[in-house]
Amino acid sequence: MPSQKLLLCRWFFLSGIFLLNQVYAQKLNYRIDHYGTEKGLSQGSVFAMLKDSRGTMWFGTQDGLNKWDGESFTVFRPSQKKKNSIDGIEIKKLIEDENGDLWIGTESALNRYSYVSNDFKQYHITNQQGKAVKSEVFPIKAVNSMVWYWSAIEGLVKLPIRTGKKQIVLPNQSFKTSYFRTVNSTQFDADGKLWIHSSDAVIRLDTSAGKKDNITYFFSNHPQNKAGKPLEIIKILPVNHLLWIATAEGLVRFDYIHNEIKLINEYEKGKPINVVFDLDTDGKGNLWLGTEKHGLLRYSIANQTFAQIKNEGFLDKNNLYINEISQVYIDSDGIIWANTDPYGIDRIQILPNNLSSFRIPFPQDFPKQLLNYSVRFIIKDEQKQQLLLGTQQSGLWILNDKDLSVVKRFYNDNTQNPLPSNTVRYLKKDSSDNIWIGTSQGLALMKGYSIQKLNNTKGKDPVLSNFIRCIEEDTESMMVGTEGGIYFINKKTQQFQSKVVLPNKRISLLKKVGEGKYFVGVYNEGLWQLDTQDNFRHFTVTKIVREGIPICAQLAKDQSIWWIGTSKGLVRYSLKDKLIQTYTTEDGLPNNFIYTCEIDKNNNIWVSTNRGIARFDTHQQRFTAFNLNDGLQAYEFNGYSSFQASDGELFFGGVNGFNRFYPDNITKSIFTPNFTLVKEENQFFVGNRCLAFVDEDNRYARPMLEDQTFIRKFKATTNDIPNFGYANKPVWLMMRVMNLADRQWLMEIANSRINEIDLFVVENNRVIHSKKSGDHYPYHLNTIKDANPIFKIDMIENQEYLIFLKCKSTEDLKFPIYFWQESELFQAMSNRKIIWGIYFGFIFLIVLYNFFLWLVIREQALVYYIFYVLCFGGLQAVLYGFFYQYIWSNSWLNDRGHLLFLNISSFFMIYFTVQFLNLRVNLLRLIKPVQWFSYIILLFSGLLFIHYEWYSNFISIGLTFILLIIQGYVVYNYVSRNIRIIWLYALAMVSISIAAIIVALKNLNVIPAMNQEYYLMVGSMLEIVLFSVAFGDRLRRSQKEQQRQQMLRNEISTNLHDDLAASLSSLTMFSELNRMKFRKSGPETSEIFNKISSRSREMMRQVREAVYDMNPQNDDSAEWLDRMVQFAKEMLSAKQIELNLAIDEQIPAIPLSTQNRRNLYLFFKEAINNIAKHSEATEVQLDFRLISSAFGKHGKLTIKDNGRGFDTKDTHQGNGLLNFRKRAETLGGKVEICSTIGKGTTIELNFTFQ
Repeated sequence: MPSQKLLLCRWFFLSGIFLLNQVYAQKLNYRIDHYGTEKGLSQGSVFAMLKDSRGTMWFGTQDGLNKWDGESFTVFRPSQKKKNSIDGIEIKKLIEDENGDLWIGTESALNRYSYVSNDFKQYHITNQQGKAVKSEVFPIKAVNSMVWYWSAIEGLVKLPIRTGKKQIVLPNQSFKTSYFRTVNSTQFDADGKLWIHSSDAVIRLDTSAGKKDNITYFFSNHPQNKAGKPLEIIKILPVNHLLWIATAEGLVRFDYIHNEIKLINEYEKGKPINVVFDLDTDGKGNLWLGTEKHGLLRYSIANQTFAQIKNEGFLDKNNLYINEISQVYIDSDGIIWANTDPYGIDRIQILPNNLSSFRIPFPQDFPKQLLNYSVRFIIKDEQKQQLLLGTQQSGLWILNDKDLSVVKRFYNDNTQNPLPSNTVRYLKKDSSDNIWIGTSQGLALMKGYSIQKLNNTKGKDPVLSNFIRCIEEDTESMMVGTEGGIYFINKKTQQFQSKVVLPNKRISLLKKVGEGKYFVGVYNEGLWQLDTQDNFRHFTVTKIVREGIPICAQLAKDQSIWWIGTSKGLVRYSLKDKLIQTYTTEDGLPNNFIYTCEIDKNNNIWVSTNRGIARFDTHQQRFTAFNLNDGLQAYEFNGYSSFQASDGELFFGGVNGFNRFYPDNITKSIFTPNFTLVKEENQFFVGNRCLAFVDEDNRYARPMLEDQTFIRKFKATTNDIPNFGYANKPVWLMMRVMNLADRQWLMEIANSRINEIDLFVVENNRVIHSKKSGDHYPYHLNTIKDANPIFKIDMIENQEYLIFLKCKSTEDLKFPIYFWQESELFQAMSNRKIIWGIYFGFIFLIVLYNFFLWLVIREQALVYYIFYVLCFGGLQAVLYGFFYQYIWSNSWLNDRGHLLFLNISSFFMIYFTVQFLNLRVNLLRLIKPVQWFSYIILLFSGLLFIHYEWYSNFISIGLTFILLIIQGYVVYNYVSRNIRIIWLYALAMVSISIAAIIVALKNLNVIPAMNQEYYLMVGSMLEIVLFSVAFGDRLRRSQKEQQRQQMLRNEISTNLHDDLAASLSSLTMFSELNRMKFRKSGPETSEIFNKISSRSREMMRQVREAVYDMNPQNDDSAEWLDRMVQFAKEMLSAKQIELNLAIDEQIPAIPLSTQNRRNLYLFFKEAINNIAKHSEATEVQLDFRLISSAFGKHGKLTIKDNGRGFDTKDTHQGNGLLNFRKRAETLGGKVEICSTIGKGTTIELNFTFQ
């Protein structure tokens, strides 16, 4: 826009500042990945970008908010059906607060996204009338529970998050979006001053308290404008007391301290920058500019130089998608994200320039059908300072060595045919400085810039004999290796001779190694040495390498060793002892197919392969592989395509250009990796092959790569895996990894109890990827849906990496680390789920079995046991992340859930032991201590809900071991007394005790820590099975004993009835007869017989009661209830007292033991007798109910009369009440007697069926 340019010129004229002349652009090495709608991005116009503290990327588009987890996109859009969805479809800006929540400005409102709940909360904009309206919102900063934002209606606003009461800071400063100005770039500088981006000014606001005149205007028409003329400002960026401004005319540098303004409008001499859409800083003294036409520009503030990244051609995939960059964002790891509007996002990683790569600068008029960047041969003409490049199908090119400009080009098209073929396979400069050109369709000779074709007519098959593979110079002739043997050309006449050597062999290498000695490579037959004394009239063959395809051979500096590149590796051939040694991928080669080799002045071997370049240190016997990050033109190189200049510079040609470099300038760090990932492995267990330290002061938030103090803190781990037991300090792990596999790896930390874990992947001394995980973060954020932290790591082939992990946990800090291929990981996860499914299915079946068993036998110990099994299963589920995965995500229960389940299971185990082993009878002195111990466990469990610290683990472990000691004492006591029931209990306790001790020792880092879950799983399953067997055995023995007692009772009752009762009956009859006989003659004798008769009748009654009590048929409730009712009817009817019954007819037949049945009957009998004798009642109500609970069945007997009542405090009555309570205690129950004088008495007995 001319008006803007005129305004700029006025600034510089008034300020006396001249435009800067920029030097030529620097070359950058980079890797670009593109993400568009084809990969899941909702829309290609991206207005906002943010990498949050968890390492997740967010993109705001015109069609919703996109979350990218490194693998896939999740899109958030407004929804009327979904509650708490985002308000607004066009995302304007994104920021993150200190809690990790996102604040999103849209065209409609301000939104807050919560990671925990995975939903949005809206903060609507209000007009002057207080009515909610839709307005563009740009959040600026969220800190100290305060959000700063800009809205089109309200202006600059401070919003306290807790109260929601807005404070308008600047109400009248407008900002309107346009084609150039899409985002409000208002932001704070390092000094806390706010730079406000408005439509007609740049405003600096001092937000410090107590400041007056805290507003300063720049680039405006305001009366108090301090510097600059009005300008349409696209973006602003304050950096180190400078304000950088993106404009339509280029980049403006504003030194607001000295009021100096400079326009930077060229990135190269004569190349204007034009429109700058966006800018950002990488924190390393560079600005990155997104331009309208020139791609991405990096500006070095210190050097005032530019470097450019742009779209360079349709054949190169490592390109910007287009050159129009509307938004630029540099994340915390230094990765550049550029919106190539409207095609999506380009992710750009800047790489070190170890191996500079170049391509032939094909001119615009070059035929597109011939365009190919593959360089098949390189020669440097050091006299002319030119590079000669033979290509795949683009002919022969001669370039200026300094600037790679085109000097001469030779290729066949419709107008010219200077070459036998456009595919130039070999170039050979002879002793006369002539260039011999070998192509796939013949030979040519170039003298100067003149080319002469030489057709081979001597071969039987002209196609094979003219397919030139290699060329070598001999004394009088040139030797040409072809697909059909070796041919000879007279150097003087330039004519092919009729002589042919090895006419039926495919020649891959031809090299003169001495007078009359030649190395000849034969396809798939190895390397041969041909010796001749008569110019090949006769020759002998010695096979040096017997297989493979030899392509190159170089003699070491000391001339004692030949290094031979073959299709099966690098071969070392010793001239002294004729020994052969082959180096392959197993020794560190990136690939076994060697294309070329060169030897530098330090005797290092440089080879190009099918998978990049490698350097072999002959002293250390070690390969260093180079990859795309090091600047390779591509992984694929070409055979024969290498050259070493006289100054040591190396050239290697490949399918996308060529690399050139000086070996001494290669600064790639070489470290000894802790382990190597190879493509042959689908799973790798790290074990203790990593370094670690405990960050006692919690000093480091990120790896300090330049801080040697930080690096030196890492020490080797001595256990089978890094294991720090229970610690409340962060732990850092570091792994040096060499990746030789061209594929993605998944890193799993097989410990679901880690609360927070930060991953940092370092490549070439910079963090390229960071991510957070752990059970303090919502489960839905996990890319791989598993309780264990799992990270996807993209590592390129032949690259060294440093992987850092920062971990915190209130539980055990152990790190079984695995690297997986995706299919293998999912298979392992599936196997784990099957194993745990079997375990929890087993728990469920055991609980179900014991529940049905309880329904049958009503054993109270079974209730405790069922709860114990459930709690122990819950313990396992919490420990290994199933509750985190399926129940409560990142709840506070993740920290303490395992302790709660452990303590509660211990509580139920205590009472199970008491009931199952009948401790109240067999070990009464232990009851009180274990009860108090159970109360302590409950108290500690209750405290865990209120307060939790990492050392709570030690307390729980201590309580568990105390319980084991108590159980051990019980087992010892029972064994010493030979109480049979203890044996299965003892075996069960031994199995779980051994497992618990092993797990505790593993957690405390006393013994190796691997596979602890399986010890506890097997131990608990054995324990549960043994307890269930013990219950079954107890039930079986109880039934046998009951049957034996029943038989004995039947026998005794029969004998009593048949013998004793009959005898007493006879005695009664005899006494009665004698009483009648002596009634008159001997009254004294008659009285004696009368007493005998009365006593015998009483004895018969007691015998009948005893027979009744001992008869098993009378054990059920129907019998003894009927007997009690009949007794009450007989006693009360004699006193004309009415009896009302309230007994449930549906009461099942409940067995009652003989002793309890007798005690109940005597209690009832005494109560009825007292009522009949003393109550003077007219009505008695008898009520019996059956009450069920988790601990069995309880009986409730209520006897109520309407008599005269009595005073329960009366001493005489108190003795009677005491008798009632004693009888109730014999029943294991409790009696309550309520009586009021004149209102009757109520007796209530509660007892348990046993």
